[in-house]
Amino acid sequence: MYWVFTFPTTHLALKFDQVAKEENRDVKLIPLPRKVGASCGFCGKVTDKEEIDRLIEMCDKYSIEFENIYLIPEDKKKKPEVYI
Repeated sequence: MYWVFTFPTTHLALKFDQVAKEENRDVKLIPLPRKVGASCGFCGKVTDKEEIDRLIEMCDKYSIEFENIYLIPEDKKKKPEVYI
């Protein structure tokens, strides 16, 4: 399983990715899974649950607005859940 941060715009998704790299955070920018939605088309993938709080703090610090954080289950038959 993994988590994804979703964003209202592509610009914010790219800013999230850039700042996360500068802050040495373990994040990867990926296409937004269809089951999650179709907001900007990109999301930040996180595989370490402990990174989530640090990334939320990073978003607050750098004024990066995100929409939601979803938990994506390994079982593709299960629907993603809103984590935050």
